[in-house]
Amino acid sequence: MILKICTRFSMHPRFNGYSYRDEFVADAVLRCLTHALDKIDLTHPNCNPFSYITQTSYNVFRQRIKNEKKFMKAKQHLREQIYDEFENSEGIKNTKDNPEDED
Repeated sequence: MILKICTRFSMHPRFNGYSYRDEFVADAVLRCLTHALDKIDLTHPNCNPFSYITQTSYNVFRQRIKNEKKFMKAKQHLREQIYDEFENSEGIKNTKDNPEDED
């Protein structure tokens, strides 16, 4: 049931456009199995394990998006740094296609 809840929740329009939805589901299932199941008290009269698992999945999805954005930003920064080093070593800083710093 945990896998089913996490999989269906990953199809929510808020998370549907991401290419790493499989990682969403894997992280959410892992978190639910390791942490959430220990905290659910079935003897409590207002216990709702489905909402608890859904909320845990939501938090894991948001954390994964945050981590992926940080990773993408780091990759972009590294690409720009390598490209700048290449431009400086080849001497192609001010070309017709790259009118940067042309004052």
